[in-house]
This record gives sequence, structure tokens and C-alpha cells, in this order.
Amino acid sequence: LVWMYLLPLTVAAVALKREYAWLLAIIAVSCYSTLVFYYVPLSHLHMHYLAGKSLDIHLVGMWLGFVVSAGIIAFFVTRIGQSLRDYDQMMASIREKSLESERALSLGTLAASAAHELGTPLATMAVISKELAQDLSNQPEQLQQLEIIRTQIGRCKEILSSITHHAGQSRADAGHGLTLSQFLQEAIQRWRDTRPATELVIDLNNGSSDPLIFTDKTLTQAIQNLLDNAADASPERVLFNAIWDNDTLKIQIRDFGNGLSDEVKKQLGTPFFSSKNGNGMGLGVYLTEIILAKFGGTLTLSNQSEGGVLTVVKLPLHKLRIDH
Repeated sequence: LVWMYLLPLTVAAVALKREYAWLLAIIAVSCYSTLVFYYVPLSHLHMHYLAGKSLDIHLVGMWLGFVVSAGIIAFFVTRIGQSLRDYDQMMASIREKSLESERALSLGTLAASAAHELGTPLATMAVISKELAQDLSNQPEQLQQLEIIRTQIGRCKEILSSITHHAGQSRADAGHGLTLSQFLQEAIQRWRDTRPATELVIDLNNGSSDPLIFTDKTLTQAIQNLLDNAADASPERVLFNAIWDNDTLKIQIRDFGNGLSDEVKKQLGTPFFSSKNGNGMGLGVYLTEIILAKFGGTLTLSNQSEGGVLTVVKLPLHKLRIDH
């Protein structure tokens, strides 16, 4: 049974520090060496006869000790190895999340800097557009086009203001609550104001529930990002479907564009990667995934057999719902 001395030594070599492993090795060697000089002979047990065959109990004991040792080593070392692999995966996930946080912080810094620098040009454009509106008061067609420009300038100023106003805003001071249907309708209407040329077919199916939620501006922006991508791929028509209950919201956005190529699928969600041939910044899907992940949501995009892309958002409502 001297094999048993190797069991704790094997486990210690894998799991413990080097000093403790060597200490246990010295103890095991000392105990085994002591048995060389101090032992009780069992010579009367050496030979036995079973079913007409002679058995050496010493050899049987060695075989039994080896079998038990091999089984125990395989069991414990396998468990320890799996634990180490799980630990490595956990550390890799933590490092990835840390990199994502640093990247998001960098983007936030750039956004704040851009908001500061763009404030003056937008204010100048707003003043000039107001003066032009007075000069074009007798030209309705040009005045209508100018009104669109003024609306876009106003939205840009609103977006820049919200960057600082809503940054770090807590759940408690996030503003008044809305029912989920009202929240979706407001987000859709804000998007329609910026993309009036695109037909948006809406289907809101709330069943028998319409929970009250906190209005979160970042979530509104995520929905608008996805609608923008769909409208860029399919400027004529986009389908918007939302189904929910008290616990989960599922949004489906369907476009009728050319779909996603294999290369785009691999790079989708990577910061600054855009499939719009230089017409996009490559941040829409990336920021949307970060926003949804904050609330425990998921985002999937898949090609449809008849053409186009189906975007599916699944969002748990427990972090947004206002409990009565």
C-alpha cells in the first residue's frame, strides 16, 4: 500500500505551492524509508491457493494498490485540471470585459470632446437657418426643405446635450416612467422624424400586459441605431414588430436589403467596422450590444431566405420595470 503515499503528493504537486509540495514529498519519503527498516513481516500470507491456483498476496496487494492509486489520481487530477481550465476561461472573460470597459470609456471621452467642439458650429447653423427662414418666407418649397435642415440641427443639438445630461444618470433620477408601449411609440416617432422617407410598418403586440418602465435614453438610442441600419439597407420599407409580457420584450426589425456577407458577419459588432462603404462610423451595432448587455439583453442578426436581414432583440424587463 506504499502507492498511497503518492496520492497526496500528486494532488499537492498540482494544487499547492511549491514549498508545500516539497514538504509533503519529504514526509512521504521519510515514511516510506521508515517502513524499509521497521515493518511487520507477513510471510505467512504470501502464498494462497484459490480455485487450484496459487496467489501471492504481496503481488495482489501491489496490484490492488496500483489500481486504487490510478483511479484516485485520475479522478482528482481531472477535477483539478478542469478547475484550472475554468479559472483560465473566467480570467479571459474578465480581461475581455475590462478591455470593453476601457474601449467604452475611450469612446465616451471622445463623445464628450466632440459634443464640446460641435456646440459652436451647430449654434451658428441654427442662427443662420433662422435668418434664411425669414428671407425665404415667400418661397414655400425652399422653406420646407430649410425646415427639414432646421429639424436635423435641432436633433443634433438635443443629442449633444443628452450626452452630458444623461451620462451617469442613475435609475432613480432617470425621469418619469412610461408604459412599454408608450416608450416604444416615442422611440419610433423620434426615429420617424429623422427618416421620413422610409416607410416603417409597426406591429406592437402587448397581449394583456403593458408594464410601467423607466425611460432610458440609451435604450432609445439602441433601437434607433438598429432602425437606422435597417433603413440604410432598405430605404423603401422596414418592418418593426414588438412582443412582450411582464418579464421580457422581444423586438424584430426586418429589412429587405442585400443581407450580410460572411465577412460582415465575422466583423459585426467590432468598433469602427462599417459595411456602408465609408458612410458610417461603424459604432451602431457595437454600442447597441453594450447598451443591451447593461440590461441583460441580447442581439442577433440573421439573413432571410427571401432576402434582407432579421434583427432580433431580447430584453429582460426586470431592470427597467417599475414595481407598484
